[in-house]
Amino acid sequence: MGANFTLERQNVRPVAVGNHALLRDLPGDGAVRPGDGIGSLERLAGLMHFKRNQMIFSESDPAAQVYRVQSGCVRLTRLTPDGRRQITSFLHAGDWFGFEWFSVYGVNAEAVSDVCVQSVPRRVLDRLIREDAHVAGYFHELLASRFAQAQDQLMVLGRHTARERVAGFLLSLANRLSAGGGMLELAMGRQDIADHLGLTIETVCRVLHDLRKQRLVSVPDIHRLGILNAEGLATLVEGAAMQAEAA
Repeated sequence: MGANFTLERQNVRPVAVGNHALLRDLPGDGAVRPGDGIGSLERLAGLMHFKRNQMIFSESDPAAQVYRVQSGCVRLTRLTPDGRRQITSFLHAGDWFGFEWFSVYGVNAEAVSDVCVQSVPRRVLDRLIREDAHVAGYFHELLASRFAQAQDQLMVLGRHTARERVAGFLLSLANRLSAGGGMLELAMGRQDIADHLGLTIETVCRVLHDLRKQRLVSVPDIHRLGILNAEGLATLVEGAAMQAEAA
């Protein structure tokens, strides 16, 4: 089960310290103000800290909270009928998750690295969506974006080769995380990448080795990866997209 931190009143929020949660008063009255938009969510959010590999919530837990990554990396996972793990997405600073249509979570959420998240009660978010058109529009666009990402992921898993999958993943990650010189700090390990792309860890390691030999990437160590030739990686992915359109 995920960590059970629940906001019982709108004028208090939990601040996780170690494995415990303390309550402290919010500034002002903590009320939801129509028209304040996302600012109301930020004012009402509690801060929660999770250690590497700690569960944030489990599939089928009551969907009582909505979360936003403040720092670190979170993975969303599901188990296939035969017991294999599928990582549906990696989330980084600024990403919302746990926003469900139903009363329970449809995925597991786990900390890839040490993570700090903001937490808002779902009942508070539901009220804001009813009362504030800007908030409603924001989360409508968020759901539409997540649906499009899920469709893209199905295309990747169904039509792309291992090289194309890894190349596309690295480019997508670079768009989110790339620092100066194209060096990526990888929170996720090779097994996580494999479980996201529907590959084995041996295949991921072999593809990274091949991309390094072709000087498309550099791999200084297991936690860092440099993009040396983004155009070369993009060519691999674009070639797969053209083949899919022609099929």
